[in-house]
Amino acid sequence: MQEIARICEERGLAFGFATVGGNIVHSHEAYQANGVTALIPVGAHQVFVECAVMGLRPDDIIDHHHPGDPGYGMPPEQYFEGSSLGQFLRFIGVNPTQQQLVIAAADHCLTSAYQGRCPGVTPEELAAWRIASRCRARGLTEVELHRQIDHASKLLEAAPRISLAGEQVAFIEEPPTEVSEASARLGMPYIYVRRQDAKQLKAGIRSAPAHLVQAWMDNCGLARLYGDPQRGFAGGYLPRH
Repeated sequence: MQEIARICEERGLAFGFATVGGNIVHSHEAYQANGVTALIPVGAHQVFVECAVMGLRPDDIIDHHHPGDPGYGMPPEQYFEGSSLGQFLRFIGVNPTQQQLVIAAADHCLTSAYQGRCPGVTPEELAAWRIASRCRARGLTEVELHRQIDHASKLLEAAPRISLAGEQVAFIEEPPTEVSEASARLGMPYIYVRRQDAKQLKAGIRSAPAHLVQAWMDNCGLARLYGDPQRGFAGGYLPRH
């Protein structure tokens, strides 16, 4: 999303962010937005990227999270067409840079990208970009970030296992920040539960092959379920009481 916003600024394309109560949305509320940060001119062509705003109807959608989205179900070999960044670049008629290919692969199917399944992107350049970008975003040194990834790797390897579709999958409560990065590098699926806020719990599965993701989605019983077996993840929320 940061790269899409950067491209819009670079090319003078008007854009805004979806909001809830005047605040820019987080991922868990992006499809329940009730406002935007920018004025929308009458007759403007509206494109929604990974969000939904009450009272507004988009002319086009760029997304890959739900059935019916243009990028939903795209396998790793079609990561560029599946990713929101790839869809956006095609929409405006711009060829991707090498770094944008890496970003698209990381966004659409991180674990598969680390396994070398995304044409044109090597695991080595993916790892280098992930480290550099995450250090910038979190204000960490590379040494500290590697320490956190190593810590998460050890937690995954020692985590209890639960049975899913006849296979044993790691289970973690309140996963640390870099567990997704660690699991993607290890190719180790995990199921997690964490507190979203004071009233709500979130659960999900990540870094898993398609058949495990589908089995989890079929049996989790969660509200606001999302995910894509081809992308290796799914999630949802425990109903509020």
